Amino acid sequence: MSHLWSTLWLTALWAALWRSTTLATLLTGLLLGYALSWAVRRADDHREHHRVRPLGLLRYLGHMVVALVRSNLVLAWEILTPTDYTQPGILEVRLPRSSELVLTTVANSMTLTPGTLSLEVDPETSTLTIHVLHLRDVDEARAEVEELHRLVSAALVHIDRTAPPERSAP
Repeated sequence: MSHLWSTLWLTALWAALWRSTTLATLLTGLLLGYALSWAVRRADDHREHHRVRPLGLLRYLGHMVVALVRSNLVLAWEILTPTDYTQPGILEVRLPRSSELVLTTVANSMTLTPGTLSLEVDPETSTLTIHVLHLRDVDEARAEVEELHRLVSAALVHIDRTAPPERSAP
């Protein structure tokens, strides 16, 4: 049933974008809407599913706001002062086993933060390789990445659809 609603919604969107309700526009919209709905539904069968925990998401977002402000201040200081305080380095962090979505979110969060750049994510080993502009303490930098991973994992909980549903005890 949701396939029907998404097809109709996409057809209406197609007609609105073309500003036309001719038979050709509606048929083209139906055809494209159906094809897109089918393709998305088919791709969704292979995707891992997650549940978002609102409190965990708020903690993660709060952490990101603090990290963004702090790193922007550090980089602003670096730009405004004549002395070069950078200590660039490559850091490889092996994280606890997690889904690709969690790893991707951690990698993108690291890249979003000024002064860090994700270079590689290996989902097989849950290893993240990043470039850090101010790498003063390797253990502290690893701990920061691991804390970010913990926050993302708490916000995005993996749902195992292959496991049989749990039965409650009688």
